[in-house]
Amino acid sequence: MLGSFVKLNNGLKCPQFAYGSYMVNRTKCFDSVYAALQCGYRHIDSAQMYHNEADCGRAILKFMEETGTKREDIWFTSKLNDLSGYKSTLSSIDASVKACGLGYIDLFLLHSPYGDRIESWKALEKGVEEGKLRAIGVSNFGPHHIQELLDSHPKIIPCVNQIELHPFCSQQKVVDYCESKGIQLAAYAPLVHGEKFGNKQLLAIASKYNKSEAQIMIRYCLQRGFIVLPKSSTPRRIKENGDVFDFEISKEDMEKLYNLDEDYHSDWNPCVSPL
Repeated sequence: MLGSFVKLNNGLKCPQFAYGSYMVNRTKCFDSVYAALQCGYRHIDSAQMYHNEADCGRAILKFMEETGTKREDIWFTSKLNDLSGYKSTLSSIDASVKACGLGYIDLFLLHSPYGDRIESWKALEKGVEEGKLRAIGVSNFGPHHIQELLDSHPKIIPCVNQIELHPFCSQQKVVDYCESKGIQLAAYAPLVHGEKFGNKQLLAIASKYNKSEAQIMIRYCLQRGFIVLPKSSTPRRIKENGDVFDFEISKEDMEKLYNLDEDYHSDWNPCVSPL
């Protein structure tokens, strides 16, 4: 396995290094996930919105069958797309569990704060009670969204908040809030979809460590303590993205990377939604 674990607030250990499947071409998803597993990835991130839960699940099952790897040794994350309330979410959980074919989902997130998040959260809690979900959390939630959820006195506190995080987007207010509540941060788009490759400071640090810009950005997130979800559909880059455990970025260089922050979002940013 690549990397180590982070301990969630429910006591479960989640692999910190994950394969992100967002925007992976559906014709390549199965092969890409399988390649990631072969390279040592043990955490696969999917979502209903990506329409690839079944492809991810098939790749995991094939890998398990061919290597003898146990189900409990692979962590599968997915996300609820439509927050339409309690009953709808219960049905949606069942659909995701069936689609992936893995028997249960390790981590299931509300993909955004849009919709009936309180009642949908209650359905996620029911999914945990029924053994369909092992851990539950949120994605793209700002502090006010999470506080509203906590003020509703949930049975289960979110384990994770998955948001866009990288040197050019620190979202420090969200990070500070989540850390104060014991909620693990997960970093999606850690490579900014390549949009910041070529930055002079990033290039200089990459050259110093004899690593690629992508590897520096991934390592940065790991050293910040985030779960990190790099995405690629190229076997060579999938392997390269995992080659980040043989070096450590100095405190001085971590500060330089942190100071690149310009609140740059490569995708949507529901964290700031007032609703």
